[in-house]
Amino acid sequence: MPPEGGAATGGGGRLRALTSSVAGAALVITAITLVARIVGFLRWFALNAWVGPNEIGTAYGTANTIPNVLFEVAAGGALAGAVVPVVAAALAHGTRLDSSRAASALLSWTLLVLVPLGALTALAAPVFIGFLLAGQEVAADQRELAVALLRMFAVQIPLYGVAVVLSGVLQAHRRFVAPALAPLLSSLVVMTSYYLFGTLTADGVAPADLSSAAVAWLGWGTTAGVVMLVLPLVPPLWREGIRLRPGLTFPDGQGRRARSLALAGAGGLLAQQVSVVVAIRVANTAGSPDGTLTVYQSAQAVLLLPYAVLAIPVATAMFPRLSHLAAIREHGAMARESALSTRAILAIAIAGAAALAAAAVPVEALFGSVARSGSVDGLAEAVVAGSLSVVGLALMYHLSRVLLADSHSRDALVATSVGWLTVAAVAAGGALAIEPGDGVATLTLLGLAASVGTLVGGVVALVAVRRRLGGAALAGLGRTAGSGLLALTFGVLAGGALSRWLLDPASAAGAPEPLTPGVWAGIVGTLAGLLAMLLVVATLALLDRAALRRLIAARRSGSAAAPAAPEALVENDPSGASGVDTSEGRERE
Repeated sequence: MPPEGGAATGGGGRLRALTSSVAGAALVITAITLVARIVGFLRWFALNAWVGPNEIGTAYGTANTIPNVLFEVAAGGALAGAVVPVVAAALAHGTRLDSSRAASALLSWTLLVLVPLGALTALAAPVFIGFLLAGQEVAADQRELAVALLRMFAVQIPLYGVAVVLSGVLQAHRRFVAPALAPLLSSLVVMTSYYLFGTLTADGVAPADLSSAAVAWLGWGTTAGVVMLVLPLVPPLWREGIRLRPGLTFPDGQGRRARSLALAGAGGLLAQQVSVVVAIRVANTAGSPDGTLTVYQSAQAVLLLPYAVLAIPVATAMFPRLSHLAAIREHGAMARESALSTRAILAIAIAGAAALAAAAVPVEALFGSVARSGSVDGLAEAVVAGSLSVVGLALMYHLSRVLLADSHSRDALVATSVGWLTVAAVAAGGALAIEPGDGVATLTLLGLAASVGTLVGGVVALVAVRRRLGGAALAGLGRTAGSGLLALTFGVLAGGALSRWLLDPASAAGAPEPLTPGVWAGIVGTLAGLLAMLLVVATLALLDRAALRRLIAARRSGSAAAPAAPEALVENDPSGASGVDTSEGRERE
């Protein structure tokens, strides 16, 4: 490693030099993250193909969500808000030794909390599974499988903490490649475990008939995927000169700051985790224990794709200017920027929602073509009902950052908490009206709950922004919303009609002979989604050019935005609005 400020030599040195600059780091991280997201999405197909939307898939999905929820509640938000600022401050105001002390203290406190929590989770596995995998239709052998898997997954809880701390330490030292690469490697490991499980089991096998080897590959293979979130981070840490040793003491002045940052980051995730727990219980009780949860999680991955690919990059590109205007107290300019950026975010989110609704039927057909010994019925209904959650999530994420930029963190917390708690309330209340075992109705309800709750959270955030920044901060938003609603209608109707026509075996447009039904469904879904998005853009170009111009400007400036922590490891901002499927890195399937 060259000395500080020295010239880098060789291929590794050139990569370090590239990723040490803001633009270079953004470029490298964008490329790696894009590949990681594609592989992470393909992992859902692997789960459906080699495990299946069946009793085994439900037991697996239930057990594998529990460590994620417990980690997020105990430490996820706290670590996300504290690691980078604390280590960066120690590095800026002290020495490399101080940086190592800060990192060691963060890691030691993390393990002090999470190792006992992991042990308790293993001991209490029957209690957790009994609550989430309830209902008269749940067989005893399915519960036993879920309990066995949860005991294998319990070690993931401290591993998540180690991954977040080490990733944050590297980011504080402006080393971004390894934290972005780890989720990709994790996904590949987990997909391998799915494949090996599939080769060891027959189609239609019951939980009671699984061999111990098959269960071990599924359980410990998934946990190995979480280990892979940690291992790639160790070599760059060592090369950076960070030496981690047991110790609970922070450098002078950093302990109090770490506590305040941790407390500020913890609150926003609690409501979101409540909604996760409610969704799992509703899927397993109101729906069928024979695959409803797996189908719901697959639908959720589809719903989050346009949000993660379209909305988050645009919001990230806009955030530095908002923060700069807030820092120099240019409140009038910040209000104008808030209005334009919110209109742009709303426009891109509406385009994503239109694409989802238009492509829902072929997407279900695509998943159905690979599903093993199970049905994906209801996936299309869940995607259509949940498509507007893209709009709600985008507004919650962007507006919470507007509020945070102007130091209104409590308003951001309230808005996102209201949103997630509304998701939980709609799901729990609606389940009372569903006949137990009706998987399609349950999936529709869960999609609707996501749309209603996140839109409510977005509206609460809009009210908070107006109260704090004035009416100018939302100027023109009504025009964008009205134009967007019209554009959404055109896009969904046209894209949906195209997909139905191309998938109808009675029409002239059937699947070409060389293509399998699954491949054809994927092509049709892509065409329908693109048509819907193009119609949204065309309509907005006619009716709301200001929002479209701001959106184009934001996309062009995205490469200059400061790189954020990879979503897989620090998916939730302090408000909890980013929320997205942390399964992109923390294995949740």
